[in-house]
Amino acid sequence: MKGKIKVKYDESGPEITIIADEKGLAYLADVCKRIAGKDSPAGHFHLMAEMKNLVKGSVRTTIIYSAKV
Repeated sequence: MKGKIKVKYDESGPEITIIADEKGLAYLADVCKRIAGKDSPAGHFHLMAEMKNLVKGSVRTTIIYSAKV
């Protein structure tokens, strides 16, 4: 993993929080740039501890490009 990223879900909020160091934020920005404008399946990216792109204890997250938001 390039940097550290944690995704938390707070049920009392409800709120999703992304916590990252400088390298982690740069990694997320790069992921977003790579999928922007691409249709599925290239227009999505999975974040999960098992893929070593999130720290342990994070909520699995999928970033998806859609022109129809």
